[in-house]
Amino acid sequence: EQSPELIALLAPYEGMARNLVALLWATVMLVAIVEPGLMALYYHRRGKILQMYLRGTPQWILDLQRAGMSV
Repeated sequence: EQSPELIALLAPYEGMARNLVALLWATVMLVAIVEPGLMALYYHRRGKILQMYLRGTPQWILDLQRAGMSV
């Protein structure tokens, strides 16, 4: 059962709460749109570094790493 005094006390904050929820969802949507593009850029740049590593590392070390050994 709700108290009329409590409802009257919280009434001015109802609009602010609605705006905060809308802001939260807008932020979630923005992150959901931007994040995949940033991850694609990250992995694109890491590919160049990985290719340089593979060219400059002796084959026996690569074989050990592929077998699961940490060098």
